[in-house]
Amino acid sequence: MTLMRYLYIWSPEQMVVGNHVCFHSFCHVMAGGGLTIGDWVQIASHVSITTVTHSPDTFKEARLHGIYKPVVIESGAWIGTGAIILPGVTIGEDAVVAAGAVVTHDVGRREMVSGVPARVQRSLECLSQEKC
Repeated sequence: MTLMRYLYIWSPEQMVVGNHVCFHSFCHVMAGGGLTIGDWVQIASHVSITTVTHSPDTFKEARLHGIYKPVVIESGAWIGTGAIILPGVTIGEDAVVAAGAVVTHDVGRREMVSGVPARVQRSLECLSQEKC
């Protein structure tokens, strides 16, 4: 695993990280709900990954009533600069999350998502094929 400077990880004991994973500078990771990262994952700078949220009904007592949902980033995924990954999301194998995307739902295998909230822009299944 490669860790660049100024990386913040809350609850690293809740993380399972594969081989050849790179976290670039200024990433913020809240792993209290569980974070699993596969092999060969690239996480660009200024990415936020959180596994913890709270109900709007318990805002004043958020520390006591946190909602913990695991995040899974499967092997080969790329997470672009400034992306935000919210609790309960799975990013599929070889998927690409564009810079600045806010991921609120699962991203399928070999899908590219972008936007706020993130939406599928295209499938990456056809990149190596002439006709698709």
